[in-house]
Amino acid sequence: MKVVRERYLRQLWAKRHNGLVKIITGIRRSGKSYLLGTLFRERLLAEGVDSRHIIEIPLDRKVNIPLRDAIKLGEHVADALVHDGKWNYVFIDEVQLARKVLPPGVDLSRLAPEDREDAYVTFYDTLNELRQMEKVDVYVTGSNSKTLSRDIDTNFADRGCQIRVHPFSFAEYCEATHPADKAEAFAKYLVWGGMPLAVAEADDRERASRFQGCRAFPHDGERDLRRADAQGVPGRRGGRADRFGAAAISLRALSLRKGCSRP
Repeated sequence: MKVVRERYLRQLWAKRHNGLVKIITGIRRSGKSYLLGTLFRERLLAEGVDSRHIIEIPLDRKVNIPLRDAIKLGEHVADALVHDGKWNYVFIDEVQLARKVLPPGVDLSRLAPEDREDAYVTFYDTLNELRQMEKVDVYVTGSNSKTLSRDIDTNFADRGCQIRVHPFSFAEYCEATHPADKAEAFAKYLVWGGMPLAVAEADDRERASRFQGCRAFPHDGERDLRRADAQGVPGRRGGRADRFGAAAISLRALSLRKGCSRP
């Protein structure tokens, strides 16, 4: 399943080389990493960018745990840059995992209490230094955590631009699933939404499991499925469990009443 998210690619492309850090935010599993590390990377390569000029650092991988140190992260990127007069593109995935650290030789006990917090180097300091380097274009992804969302709008507002990524629209859902019946597809979309990993699943239980740990959704899909089973509904069809079919019938009736084609 591949969905080319042109809306967001256009935004990223328009913001290239603007001197700001491009900060891609969104709820968990909405497709931020795929947008940057796959779709945007492919677009850059198609436009002639050498792969050596694309530096990717996924901080959620075990191999990159040492780079969660804000100072080491900056040093690693600086060492990886190609200095040949062409643009370098730095992709840092899950940037909120980078932790603040004290520079070598700094003794907090010698600082006044009000100066101690400023002594730390944060990932915002690292990003600010990177964006000021010549021919370096910085892109990061991060979930809508309280720290990232708050700081983007305050102490990093004039140094970064935010791109908010949402789950699939219904048009993108259809691009991914190629449904034969769009009314039935829309009914299913109303129930499950457009989370990319959930859309890719064919089984309802597997689809429901994709929402575990995602606070953006108030309802527990797995709980609903267990409740349907407890009601003795074969295959979760019929009665209240047949949410897909009921919604599809309603949509068809509405379209016929208004004299229009199926959505």
